[in-house]
Amino acid sequence: MGASLLSFSNFSRATIKKTKRINAETGEVVEDEDVHNFANFCGRVSIQPANLVNMKKASNSQDASSLVVHGFRPMKFLPITNLMSKTTIALANDSRVSGSEKALYNLKLSMIKKDVFAVGEMLTRASTTSKMVALVPKNDGFGGFLITQLPYKEDTRKVLP
Repeated sequence: MGASLLSFSNFSRATIKKTKRINAETGEVVEDEDVHNFANFCGRVSIQPANLVNMKKASNSQDASSLVVHGFRPMKFLPITNLMSKTTIALANDSRVSGSEKALYNLKLSMIKKDVFAVGEMLTRASTTSKMVALVPKNDGFGGFLITQLPYKEDTRKVLP
């Protein structure tokens, strides 16, 4: 069983924060590399902070901010009750990627015609884990999509009628 830690923060004149972690039982200073996070995998498993960063990187299919489309589903399978967060709007930017406006517009028209939405993986920052998202075509004159986070199976629960 791990010992409880006390944290003390000192600020110098240049406002540089220095934190000391002290073992509450022995009074010894605990170094950063000796501090571990724990996860429950059939019992407590120790995870060092450096390994936690590597796990987040490995869980992403891309190293930089990205949006990857994995497939398409009929619109009737879009779980309106399970949407997880705020909706984001994705628009083409022809000044950065030539031809993107025409490509997204044609993709949107095709998706509306077939009555489908796209399922994809979105990574907003390299330091976070990717999220499963739905790309729903906006029904307007522009080539935009609504992007909303979808839950994983373990994030949902049955609701009684």
